[in-house]
Amino acid sequence: MTGNVFLGLGSNIGDRLKFLSGAIQKISENESIKIVGISSVYESIPLGPVNQNDYLNMVLKLETSLDVYGLFEFVKKIEKEIGRNKTVRWGAREIDIDILFFGSLVVRGEKIIIPHPEIIHRDFVLLPLKEIDSDFIHPQNNRSISELTEELQNSYVYNVFGNESLKLEGVNLV
Repeated sequence: MTGNVFLGLGSNIGDRLKFLSGAIQKISENESIKIVGISSVYESIPLGPVNQNDYLNMVLKLETSLDVYGLFEFVKKIEKEIGRNKTVRWGAREIDIDILFFGSLVVRGEKIIIPHPEIIHRDFVLLPLKEIDSDFIHPQNNRSISELTEELQNSYVYNVFGNESLKLEGVNLV
């Protein structure tokens, strides 16, 4: 099992909490994945086109026996099952699931880039990461999530809900 795998989840269309909960539910049903941490839900203003709703964002920490490409295919399948419709880049979406980190792996592919290149600039990713693993070291710049959070220059988050606001049935944390 590979540990220190982090997924970023976001939604800004419709019942945002329902989309986040649905994604977590489907992830937890995969026998090759153990969810070991769930952050609070962070509400943030959108990046990109301004004529869209605000986002709910959160981070999951996983252990998985899937390789990085298997996990990527799995989360993209979940996005489709939940009802994500492809729109413009950085546009509104029902659900977005990004692999933020896959242990210390660095991948630069056509469809997948890990670590996610914008992590260090986004409080709506770093704050939930810090909540569940502040000591995790970014594999490219060798700084902890806590250090990266202290260096943030822009703020998008304006509200935080506990993860108990999600309706999660049958999701067991290790």
